Amino acid sequence: MTHESSHHSPSDEPLLLHVQWRSDSNSGLEFDRVGVCHSESGYYFSVAARHSESDGYLVLTTQAGVHMELHFFDPNETVSIIERKLPHWSQAGAVTFITFRTHDSMPQDVVERWRNDRWQWLRQHGINPRNPAWREELSGLARPLQNEFFSTFSQRWHDELDRCHGACVLSDPVNAQTVADSLLKFDGTRYVMTDFIVMPNHVHLLAAFEDEDAMLTQCESWKRFTGRRINCHIVAQGRFWQQDGFDHLVRSMAQFEHFRKYIATNPDKAGLVRGDVVHYSAEDSSKSPSLSE
Repeated sequence: MTHESSHHSPSDEPLLLHVQWRSDSNSGLEFDRVGVCHSESGYYFSVAARHSESDGYLVLTTQAGVHMELHFFDPNETVSIIERKLPHWSQAGAVTFITFRTHDSMPQDVVERWRNDRWQWLRQHGINPRNPAWREELSGLARPLQNEFFSTFSQRWHDELDRCHGACVLSDPVNAQTVADSLLKFDGTRYVMTDFIVMPNHVHLLAAFEDEDAMLTQCESWKRFTGRRINCHIVAQGRFWQQDGFDHLVRSMAQFEHFRKYIATNPDKAGLVRGDVVHYSAEDSSKSPSLSE
């Protein structure tokens, strides 16, 4: 038996990931863990659980009893926006690309040049960067200009991270594994983890969280626990992670595949040997995350 479910917006664009359950009995096929699989028809999420339908969604119930509707960002559904140094958008069940970095990963002079250039771009397009509502003004620009802004400054920021500034203590396999183990500790209960990579001074991951508040709470928990463990290992004190991270709600299958590829190839982009980083993908969940080959 094959069961498929997708949810469509008024524009008929699919908002849910393509989900399939395959079974040769009415009991349903059970998996050992949450995973992202691939078939000829595309990607789909598989969960160690049973399945049931509710209001057009395929509701997935994990072994721990957490219900999660995995989907891409839906502008018609509730979104939580929390303003800190960076704005954080979250939506229940939406797959999110997240980056957090060590506190010494971005030298102050690099940050200042990046910020000044960003401010100059905004001013050139009639936006006062000191206006608390500058993001709303940016959203009023033509879509190509918005895309130019985000691609230019987001790409430049990530390029700087890949220059491996700072002490790069996550290049120590013990520290990297501490982070990897923490990221998978509550996979399938508090969140669904599809991919991550632990780079020498930062982490990229793709995950979905069960409600709007869970993303920031979980990120803070990851950083608090791993920061303490790693500081103990390297005999250090004080802040380990930068307080604010970067997050982006994934909006389409194409974007999801783009981020998965970005995560997998990040070591190549940074000029690193793959054995120096820890990469995990639920598409190959038969083995635990370890130094990538």
